[in-house]
Amino acid sequence: MKNFNHFKHIFAIVLMLAMLLALPACGTSPASDSNGPVKIKFEMFSFGETPDEAIVEEALNNITRDKIGVEVDIEFYNLANYEEQIGLKMAGNEAMDLVAILGDTGAMARQGELMPIDDLLEKFGKDIMDVCGDLLYYATIDGKNYGVPFMANKKYVATLICRKDILDECGIDPKSMTTLDGVGKAYEIVHQKYPEMTMLAPDGDGLIFGYYGIDNEHVKHVSYLSGDAYYLVSVNDDPTVINFYESESYKRELDTMRAWYEAGYILKDAATTSEVGSLSYYDGSLFSYISNQNCYGDVVEPIVHAGLSNITFPSYAIPLSADVVTSADTLGVGISSNSKNPEAAMKWLNLLFTDSDMATTLYYGVKDHHWQMRDDGLIEYCDGIEAGNSGWEAAFNWCIGNSGASYVFNSVSNDPDHNKKQLALNNSAEISITYGFEFDPDPVETQIAAVSNVVEKYAYALESGSVDVDTVLPQFIAEMKAAGVDDVVAEAQSQLDTYMASK
Repeated sequence: MKNFNHFKHIFAIVLMLAMLLALPACGTSPASDSNGPVKIKFEMFSFGETPDEAIVEEALNNITRDKIGVEVDIEFYNLANYEEQIGLKMAGNEAMDLVAILGDTGAMARQGELMPIDDLLEKFGKDIMDVCGDLLYYATIDGKNYGVPFMANKKYVATLICRKDILDECGIDPKSMTTLDGVGKAYEIVHQKYPEMTMLAPDGDGLIFGYYGIDNEHVKHVSYLSGDAYYLVSVNDDPTVINFYESESYKRELDTMRAWYEAGYILKDAATTSEVGSLSYYDGSLFSYISNQNCYGDVVEPIVHAGLSNITFPSYAIPLSADVVTSADTLGVGISSNSKNPEAAMKWLNLLFTDSDMATTLYYGVKDHHWQMRDDGLIEYCDGIEAGNSGWEAAFNWCIGNSGASYVFNSVSNDPDHNKKQLALNNSAEISITYGFEFDPDPVETQIAAVSNVVEKYAYALESGSVDVDTVLPQFIAEMKAAGVDDVVAEAQSQLDTYMASK
């Protein structure tokens, strides 16, 4: 028996050595090995055509192969079915590493599609952590982080885009238009001079739909809590959940829209039109529209829409709400729970946050093929290339990585440091105390669906000013309550209380 125990001891040592020698081939892959660079797959949605994918990937790999021993293979999906396709691939246990996130970090994590990345960030994502700071933790579940947000100027606010030439002609100071009352007075003056021009039309989902908190005279800020139930908000830095449609602020906004509609300022079919207001703005028939834009600071600045300077009027972007950063619907990237190379994926993402050549290649294509560097440090499209036909319309530049790392297009600014300065504005942004909260809609999924139907029935008509507020708003609220909105609010409050207690 003694000899048998001695044999077992020797066998255990031999087995342990064999396992140690085999470790590099198991589990997490290293950044590179004797077989060459580690290859990772990046699942991404696309708005446009990407026929130049092969040469862009090769340009990226020429950068990352030498620096971190990683190569990338990008697989694109149509935006309309992106999330469905990712779910199917996950269910089929298909290999993937980096996964673009369309604002659904919490849902993807709960469905087991994303892995927690805290340890990976500590080991291989120091640059990401430095760039993001507190904004990194935009989607935490049970204290774990599942995604890296896209880093740009996060001070997005409800913004009035309006014609600079007309304001200048009428002698209107744009700084007088940072409140609804100020906007109304400007509309009165412009409407008298240009009676045939529409003052305000919907852009996307209604006049003010999705841009709550434009009542800047009375509300400091509104914090969105969820993309699944967008009416769940906290107001004025209060971690108390409310149905915004029942708030005094929403009523004031509706009363303003109704007054503007009756004065002839608002497009008459605003409640039902499928046209995008900003397109009417470009053709000269619209004076202004409300959009979600970067806040460039306290000074109202003239802007020209990037990529549309040849057809767009010089404009003022006038902020109508406070610049508070919330975490709802944040775009970003995560690492798939199916990933066989999570360390390499994090290294690749970390380099993207600091390497200007890599970032600009991912965002705009290959240097000296799609874009070229100018003597002043700005970049421009090469001859024969322009936005929309470049061969690389991949949309990475507004949803993945760090905008501050990329070179600046001459059509955006004449300052080579423009992107870095935009990113620095986050240092002065107020971050909502609910930042990082991810509402789980599953416990009240039925109520949310019912309430959403009621919202669709009433909100557009009310927010366009085309119906009487005092008559229709009470009907709207009553039907929301019948559909279970109070259950949704109570569930959100319970989850938020738990989150706040854990901070």
